[in-house]
Amino acid sequence: MEAILADTEKYKIVSPDFVSNHFLRIDNSLARLYQEGSSSELEMDYMEVKSPQVGRFFVIPKTPKKPTAPPLRHIVASGKTKTEFISALLDFFLNPLVQDSQFYLQDSWVFLDEIFRCPGQCTLVTLDVVALLPQHSSP
Repeated sequence: MEAILADTEKYKIVSPDFVSNHFLRIDNSLARLYQEGSSSELEMDYMEVKSPQVGRFFVIPKTPKKPTAPPLRHIVASGKTKTEFISALLDFFLNPLVQDSQFYLQDSWVFLDEIFRCPGQCTLVTLDVVALLPQHSSP
């Protein structure tokens, strides 16, 4: 784990003040949404986290890629973080919209059913996102 976190191209140590400043920025953004009438009092209460924590970092192996020496998938768990309930509320509102899309697949089993119903000759294409927003940094 230390070797992963030592990669300064991807990770950096931040101060508690940095974290507090970002918590404050989130609070200010939510307050602005409420003041503009874009969020209700009930939604604000739901999104409030009284004692937020920073995300917990861990890794899991990508075993199908190389079973003997698998690369690691980096995960940040967001439980009890400042954004946990913001994400849940967004999911609540966006999920019905996504499900109405012609490209929505409920799960892997539905995907397999669709593949087997493919008429004639089909070409399957897959994508693997290696580094989403690799150059992203906070201001």
